[in-house]
Amino acid sequence: VDDEGPSFSRIGKGIDTGRAPADVAVFSDGESVEAWVTLPDATPNGGLIQVLSVDVNTGSGTEVALIALPDGAHPDAIDIEPTGERVVVTDAALSTVHVLRRADRVLDRSLDVGGPSAQLAVGVVDVGDGLAPVALVSRRDHNEVALLRLFRDGYREDGAALLGRAEVPHYPMALYVPDHRASVTVCCRG
Repeated sequence: VDDEGPSFSRIGKGIDTGRAPADVAVFSDGESVEAWVTLPDATPNGGLIQVLSVDVNTGSGTEVALIALPDGAHPDAIDIEPTGERVVVTDAALSTVHVLRRADRVLDRSLDVGGPSAQLAVGVVDVGDGLAPVALVSRRDHNEVALLRLFRDGYREDGAALLGRAEVPHYPMALYVPDHRASVTVCCRG
């Protein structure tokens, strides 16, 4: 920020979604870049998730998928969990959070969190029986947060599950979940 100049700058150019987006999450595997975009009013029956392939050299995006959500859905916040397996989308209208399989570009399931949701954070933490990707979601209509456990390769369990909900003193303005995968210690024979 320069005192004499503009307070915000954009590097590159905007990517046309063709619709009015609410939020975007970006995933890169080192070779390609995907932009996952929430489109709350994309159809008369509800919102969609748009997946764009981003050309990092030109800054342009090409639509590769449109993913339908349940009727009445109003997708809001979106994030991709650190392992890249799942995409989590909050819903400003329905009482569910939508979990999509990133590689297949399909809706896996919608989990009831008790009411419309707003803020979202994803990470990887120990849920009591080992590390798991999780999503922390705030409610839009009540000062409450919900914790979702997402898919874990090698575990015999549902692909995503509600671990619990807790009331908090105020409506959260932001949420944070760390990624503990790098800090796991492997040590000591026996």
